[in-house]
Amino acid sequence: MGQIIITIIIIIIIIIYADDTYLIIPANNINNRTAEINNIESWSRANNLTLNLSKTVEIVFMDSTRKREVQLPSPMATITRVTSLKVLGVTINSRMSVSEHVSTVISSCAQSIRHRDSPSTRHEQQRPSTHLQICRHS
Repeated sequence: MGQIIITIIIIIIIIIYADDTYLIIPANNINNRTAEINNIESWSRANNLTLNLSKTVEIVFMDSTRKREVQLPSPMATITRVTSLKVLGVTINSRMSVSEHVSTVISSCAQSIRHRDSPSTRHEQQRPSTHLQICRHS
């Protein structure tokens, strides 16, 4: 008989950018959420930083291609669960979609263009007949 070798790989990713920290925990390790938050709090204290739990949120990403019902983990007592999150300026939802972000940017650009082309601003500005409108959303 052959030998069965089972390898368990636990991957937890922590991304730190400026004053934002993102903790990514795979579904198979979801029971360690509290311990990982405690680890981040300890690391923060050791580095003279503070983890602001009132600004800390949890988002559960789900695969929208799977049709079966998914059992969500229980919400954490001290952390609010959200359905969308802004990561480095881009809004992403729990279905891994950026459609909300794209809609917001398009709406912002449309408002900018409408304002530029309004009668009150048209006569004040000398614009060439051909121009490039660059919309930037921050």
